[in-house]
Formats: sequence, C-alpha cells, structure tokens
Amino acid sequence: MEAQGKITKSPQRYLKEDRLKSAGDFSRVFNDGLWGSSDVARVVIFKRGDDLASRFGMAVSKKFGKAHQRNLIKRRMREIVRRNKTSLPLGFDCVILPSNRTPNPSYIQLEEALPRLIRKTLGRVDHRQKKDRKQHGRRKR
Repeated sequence: MEAQGKITKSPQRYLKEDRLKSAGDFSRVFNDGLWGSSDVARVVIFKRGDDLASRFGMAVSKKFGKAHQRNLIKRRMREIVRRNKTSLPLGFDCVILPSNRTPNPSYIQLEEALPRLIRKTLGRVDHRQKKDRKQHGRRKR
C-alpha cells in the first residue's frame, strides 16, 4: 500500500505490535488470565487495562504432530486473528491453543469457533473485574 511515496500500515496486517513475543508476556497471561474453551480451541485472556492494540500469541504443543503440522495450525490461527482483529476490543493479551478434543482442526472449524470464543471469554473477564471491584469496595480496612 503505497500512497504518494509513503507506506501505510493496513489494519488487516498482522504486525509485530499485535503479537505476544516474550516469555514474560506469555507467563503473565497464563498465570493471571482467564481461560475459555471450545471443542476446537482454548484461549487465555489477560486484560491489560490500556487502549493499545490487543496482542495475540499462539502455542501448539508437540502432541499435535511434527513441526509442519504444528506450524499449519499456527498459520491458520494467525490468519483468523488477522482477519478478525479489527472487530475485537482493544487492551488485552490473548494466547490461543488448539484443543485436545480436535487434534487437527480445519480452517473452517477454527474460523467459526475462535472469534466467538474470544468474545465470550472477554465478557467473562469484564464480569470478573466488575465483581472484583465490588468485593474490594466492601472490604473493611
């Protein structure tokens, strides 16, 4: 996308800013995040509390086959995130894992399940944070 000599960033691209990269980022999501699952995938979501772009990480264990099979699953998940990231809210980190119930999920299965699962789990994260705020307000100090 070139406009008068300048390259512009398309919202449809999967940029480095959209990825979880460090082990610390992954461990924070796994330790403090909220889990959601479906027959096809599992997600762990950690709400950061800022308005920056949401970041996504993919993790596929060796149970899912050799490297080329794991990479295929990750490519499918990344493509679905790339296509749906503009419709997802800002300010959260998400790790996506394929479910053991569907060992080799097709693109169509992932495309139907992932966006719905992320939104559903995000709703639970918001509900949990509101519940935590209410409990903190009632504590005696």
